[in-house]
Amino acid sequence: MIHKIHRGERLPSVVAGTPYRIEDADFSTVAFPQDIRNCYYCHEGTDPAKKPLQAANWYSYPSAKACGSCHDNLDFATGEGHEAGPATDGECANCHVPQGDAEWDISIKGAHTVPDKSKQLKGLNAEIVAVDQAAPGRKPVVTFKLTNGDGSVLDPKTFGSNLNILLGGPTSDYTLFPAIRERADGATFNGTVATYTFANAIPADASGTWTFAIECRRTVTFNPAPMDGPTTYNEGAFNPINYVAVTGGAVKPRRTLVSLDKCNKCHNRLASLFSHGGQRINIEVCVVCHNANHSDVARRPASEGKPESGAFKRMIHRIHTGEDLTQNYTIYGFGGSPNNFNELHFPGDRRDCLTCHVNAAAYSLPVTRDAEPVVTQRDYFSPQGPGTAACLGCHDNVDVAAHAYLNTVTFPGASRPAEACGTCHGTGKDWAVEKVHAR
Repeated sequence: MIHKIHRGERLPSVVAGTPYRIEDADFSTVAFPQDIRNCYYCHEGTDPAKKPLQAANWYSYPSAKACGSCHDNLDFATGEGHEAGPATDGECANCHVPQGDAEWDISIKGAHTVPDKSKQLKGLNAEIVAVDQAAPGRKPVVTFKLTNGDGSVLDPKTFGSNLNILLGGPTSDYTLFPAIRERADGATFNGTVATYTFANAIPADASGTWTFAIECRRTVTFNPAPMDGPTTYNEGAFNPINYVAVTGGAVKPRRTLVSLDKCNKCHNRLASLFSHGGQRINIEVCVVCHNANHSDVARRPASEGKPESGAFKRMIHRIHTGEDLTQNYTIYGFGGSPNNFNELHFPGDRRDCLTCHVNAAAYSLPVTRDAEPVVTQRDYFSPQGPGTAACLGCHDNVDVAAHAYLNTVTFPGASRPAEACGTCHGTGKDWAVEKVHAR
């Protein structure tokens, strides 16, 4: 049952058209938030000190019942779909040994190799060595280095369009959309480091701290390759971040509200799911583009109406609210592909904000005064104050929107709305977030 529930929408029987139901519950739409081949994640856990006593059972004792629960298109009794023909439980381990000699062979660990953990990947690293000429109206110069996992240096030109340098700011709250993103495979390379000069200048009115980051990936063709795919894999470098105070003074890093480690408790490797080709791994890179002004305007067909906001504080809350949303939440991606999130099931209590956030201060009201209002053209009103945009990410019904709207005002001469959220929902108040989200 557990195997079948977790494989859900990707069960062979479900793909073939037969729903997986237990009494009145239909698990056919369950989407496991990481690679289903990651067997050790449930059976062994990630903390060696807490490994179950019988953790090895999943690869030491194969059986028709256990294996056939995920691979439910096989009939071991008749041999249908099973290359070796009919087999009994006592025979499984004769062929399916715990570990074989190659990845994606018929050994149990080998067959369940997760692509991002393949030994065929060499490891890819990117480093920003220095940033010069980073000032308003000037074209910055970035010196960087690309290496394999063994330290050998790589020439940028071999990466083609899969090597880019990103520039956005300010870190008080990113507003530049789209962010400046330039292909850097033409950088000057001296055999050790590369130097790239931006074609675009930092905006003349820029101030505060701005962020430089690298996106880099290469395509690896697996040999052998997994039977269930993929045959190729985009190996990306963890995105290095470099902060520069473009108008002088102290550097102010971006505030930290969520933790990648917490994301990966569910997703194992978030970049494998939502990373634009495997090259955006550091969540600090995500917020540079997915800022208050982000939308799918460049990819949404005109027939589909106003653009949808992809601001992180709105998008992540809406994705995780999923099936409990009252509004449609569809973002158009590359090639004009629609990505709808209204059927997602969050496998926990969404009131537990610390599941994702680093601490209680990260989701307490009022929000920092630096936070920018969010453009939300498809919602009940726009722009929304930053606190409103975050809260309406989950609480998206018209009643809550009306409440937030009535408690938001733009004062004469002001450029942004002021929110009264903290009056009732601030820390320690009667309707504080920590109280209404208590479980």
